[in-house]
Amino acid sequence: MNLRSRLGVLSAVTAAASTLAVSAALLVADARAAVPRADASLVAAAAQSDQVARAVKSRSDGPDAAIALDKPLTVGDVTLELLPSAAAAADAGTSTIAGRLTAQDVEAVRGGQAVAPDWRTVDGARYRVHLTPFGASGGMVVAVWPASAGARAERELALRLGLLVVVAALIAGLLGRAVARRALAPVARLQATAEQITATGDLGRRIPVTEADEVGRLTATVNAMLASLEVSVTAQRQLVADASHELRTPLTVLRTNLDLLAEPPALDDPEAPELVAQARRQVTELTELVADLVSLARYGRTPQAPQDVRLDEVVASVVARQGDRTDRHPVVLDLAPTVVRGEPEALQRLVSNLVANAIAWSPPGAPVTVRLRDGRLDVEDAGPGIPDADLPHVFERFYRSPAARSKPGSGLGLAIVQQVAESHRGTAGVTSSPGGSTFTVELPTVDGQATAPASDASASDEDGTARAARDAVGSTPDGRAPGSGEAGSRQPGPRADERERA
Repeated sequence: MNLRSRLGVLSAVTAAASTLAVSAALLVADARAAVPRADASLVAAAAQSDQVARAVKSRSDGPDAAIALDKPLTVGDVTLELLPSAAAAADAGTSTIAGRLTAQDVEAVRGGQAVAPDWRTVDGARYRVHLTPFGASGGMVVAVWPASAGARAERELALRLGLLVVVAALIAGLLGRAVARRALAPVARLQATAEQITATGDLGRRIPVTEADEVGRLTATVNAMLASLEVSVTAQRQLVADASHELRTPLTVLRTNLDLLAEPPALDDPEAPELVAQARRQVTELTELVADLVSLARYGRTPQAPQDVRLDEVVASVVARQGDRTDRHPVVLDLAPTVVRGEPEALQRLVSNLVANAIAWSPPGAPVTVRLRDGRLDVEDAGPGIPDADLPHVFERFYRSPAARSKPGSGLGLAIVQQVAESHRGTAGVTSSPGGSTFTVELPTVDGQATAPASDASASDEDGTARAARDAVGSTPDGRAPGSGEAGSRQPGPRADERERA
């Protein structure tokens, strides 16, 4: 059973239950009002006895008129019997439609008073009986209402109400199904579009939003999901295409070098060591490329277990691990205590890529400046600057400007920077001039925790690499490292790629 049918059945059941409850209440109310209604009918019929008698006499001639009045008359459910002399009927023991009259009945009527309706049993049947005076000669009107008439009326009412319940349920079911069909038409369009996308793989299809209600918001949400999925799939396809292109060249060179080394005379060739060195460099580039691809996949999502991280200590730790690179390029640190919420390893990779990129593009001896204030990280190099044509593409995957193609690297370093920043609800940007470029990353800080204790990830380096970086770089009384300081310790650390300006 589909959703429309279920809604129709639900509407029918609801309508039937509601109508049934109302019908039951009506039956109870009608049963309670049956006796007062019967009494009112008895009194009204008895009050019409004079008119009834005249009408009977006018239709009968001569002595037949008296005979006609001796027969019971019916007015609706009430039966009337007209007695010319109530006393004579009582003395003679005449049986009326209400049974035998008692002396109390005769006395009450003779005094001009009516006997209030009450229940009497005649031949096993119950009747509501009302006695009232008739004429001026001591006559009596006997009005009776059978209890069977009330039961019959209740049965008829119950039958009508039962039919009403059935009709109401059918109408509600049909209307509910029709309304559900109209209301679920956008959902049907959603289903049809999803089926077409599944069949064709076309993620560019969108569903028109025609309403501003919940279904309209659902349609807009599905459209947004399709757009996000389309972007993700497009990026994935582009990544695969770019990765295959980047892997093809080093693999070809590596295969050629190995083929040459496999030939017997190659071992005695004086160029063999150079071929081996090239093969090793190609393997190193492949290893770095694979590591960058893994980083793109890993750091492109929202941190799974975020924690409070002292970003200033992460920067100091990364600089300390740059090794001999900081001997050729002094690093000037201007760091304020800053706490951000995120994944420590991802933030370390972000800082490492920015610092390595600045070192790679700065001339030997030129300082690299790293500033951190209120969640804003600026890494400034002293390089030649970035051409205006390349600025919009520096964070794209595998993009390498003409000047960067002569440098080692995969072209993924800055793409990783942007992904890490965005996954931490931040932004990454760049400004450039002929005298150098400044890469800026802005991350939301943890309010009120600018001087919080170091996080687990950065605290482990507090007594080691971070402190070594501070001691090696040195600092002025205002906390700014002098430009001539030698940043970095000699401790080995993870690879910090020289990122191409991409």
